[in-house]
Amino acid sequence: MDEEKNTQQEDWQSDMLQLKKGMYGSELLPTGELFGLHCGQARSEDKLAHHAGWYNQSGEKLGWGDLDSSDFMRISDGLNSGEIFIILSGEDSHGNFVKGGIINRDEEAPGIDYVAQKAVYAIVSGKFYLINPYGNPNDKVFQKNGISFELLTPDEMKNLIVPPTREKVIF
Repeated sequence: MDEEKNTQQEDWQSDMLQLKKGMYGSELLPTGELFGLHCGQARSEDKLAHHAGWYNQSGEKLGWGDLDSSDFMRISDGLNSGEIFIILSGEDSHGNFVKGGIINRDEEAPGIDYVAQKAVYAIVSGKFYLINPYGNPNDKVFQKNGISFELLTPDEMKNLIVPPTREKVIF
């Protein structure tokens, strides 16, 4: 009975998530427009990410393209509670998966660990993160293109995606 209840709860939660693998299609066959984004989009002014890969909190690729500060704001305003829009560089979201002209299937879903380690930005409802792979400086907030980013290490990013579990302590 408990297993059935948990499955129903997981199904309900996944129905509430907007960020689904491949939801933006491809550059040649774009399929989604959530947050006003289009796969392969180019931005010239105020660009925060160039040829970036867009991922969900399950480590699945949504699409790719340039993102500017207005894109970041629309994404943040439109995300549901519990959703994380994760942005990787073009190299880490595509280039690292091409070997001898062949694209490895892992590009579409490299997983949570890969995405957490390679993330450049993360967006949640009402909040922006910039991931600093070299550790956090004393300042925990960084301003860029009119947006305040909280700085995270890759390990902190992983904890944002998969919060550590609390174990019961028995006395």
